Amino acid sequence: MQTLRFFHVKFSGPTNKRGPRVLIHDLRFNKRRSIPADNGSRWIADTAAAWLADKWINVEFVGEKSGAEFILGTTDLINQI
Repeated sequence: MQTLRFFHVKFSGPTNKRGPRVLIHDLRFNKRRSIPADNGSRWIADTAAAWLADKWINVEFVGEKSGAEFILGTTDLINQI
């Protein structure tokens, strides 16, 4: 059986102080990051996957949790966000 690592991704709408955000929660290391939502991307999972790729974390699969929440998965167990 292969060990996997998961990220919980959800959308946070704009506020008076900040624009729309994508929230990424690393469930293995219990770390959270908030990144700006990419207006060019219609799917927040793509925005999160691109940001994780910049951190050398290759997203291998995506699961939809609910309308604006996703679970991203990888076999990379080392690199942290």
